[in-house]
Amino acid sequence: MKINFKALVFFISIYYTLEQTYFRGIKMLRIFFSGLLIIITLFFSGCNGNRKNIVIAAIIPLSGSGEEIGNAIKNGITLAIKEINKKGGIDGSPLELVVKDNKSETSTLVKLFDEIENAYTPVVYISAFSYLSFPLAQPALNSQVPLLGLAVGAEDFTSKNAYCYRFAPNNDDEISSILSHCDDLGIENPGIISLNDQYGKSLSLPLKEAFEKKGNTVKFYYYETNTIVFDDIVQDLLSTDGIFAIGLNPHIKKIYETLERNNYQGALFGASNIASPEYKSSYISKTKYIGAPYIYNSNFIYATQLKNAYTATFNKELDHYSAGAYETTNIIANILEHTDHTKTALLSSLTQGFSYMGVFGEINAKPNQRDILFPVKKAKVYRGTVSFSE
Repeated sequence: MKINFKALVFFISIYYTLEQTYFRGIKMLRIFFSGLLIIITLFFSGCNGNRKNIVIAAIIPLSGSGEEIGNAIKNGITLAIKEINKKGGIDGSPLELVVKDNKSETSTLVKLFDEIENAYTPVVYISAFSYLSFPLAQPALNSQVPLLGLAVGAEDFTSKNAYCYRFAPNNDDEISSILSHCDDLGIENPGIISLNDQYGKSLSLPLKEAFEKKGNTVKFYYYETNTIVFDDIVQDLLSTDGIFAIGLNPHIKKIYETLERNNYQGALFGASNIASPEYKSSYISKTKYIGAPYIYNSNFIYATQLKNAYTATFNKELDHYSAGAYETTNIIANILEHTDHTKTALLSSLTQGFSYMGVFGEINAKPNQRDILFPVKKAKVYRGTVSFSE
């Protein structure tokens, strides 16, 4: 509490004067109580202005190969903080974003973490991508602060690292959506082409197993991150009646271009990221069958309101990366409203689990579950438009 000493001296002088007159007369009593009201106001005037900011730190790629997603994440956090602070912050304390650009490289991650930790006391750190998040796990453990990964597909990021959380699509929902599409279309000889990393494996291997249990013959290919030519793989997949492609934006676009150039006649299946603006315009003449987050549902009012606010603020189309950053910031704020504004209290609340209704629909995080999974619904993309089956 910040004490206003001038007000205190003023209060003492009034009290002394009144004591000398023994509070004679109604007039003096009125003066006393009027003065007392002024003193109370002045005495506590410094309190509200002395609230500390609640710091959210983000170490994300704002340049380099991951800059598109990194800047989307920054925008999502910024918009959420702007809205929260406009409403008075968290119990009167404003949120503050401290962001560092890791330039899509791992070499400076620990240094950036230490710089923030030495200058601030963040209640949480936000990271992006699996390879840019794993190196921050140990510093987060050392500082006993939650680390929340966005666009982190590697499930062992949370299973093997205490204090690490991730906001991600529910893989079971994605796989069940694809299998349901395949049943509708009568797919019997599918092909899978997947990025050879934790994200790709988390979807491709369970899907391959599910296909094989149904008696399907599956053609399966991995490709590496630096792959830019897919002609040989696509040539071997032309005989399939459906292809499930998993990867990052540059990979998917190249795969689609190669399939279109070779006049592929089968069905196209994809992960939930195919619904995002940078993907959905690719191979525009073909329908892509996917599972998609509800933020792309034009009939979902929460998502529509966010889309309008995001476009008005940044003059860009909302995607699930920016929406995910927006959602996680609001989840953090919601938790902090009901507990102390510290990393320890936030961590304890995250461990206990929670339910939250937001722009991704209903999210239920179970106790001791560090994967915050948002639901994915059966959908398809055609000529840049996402439509849901439910």
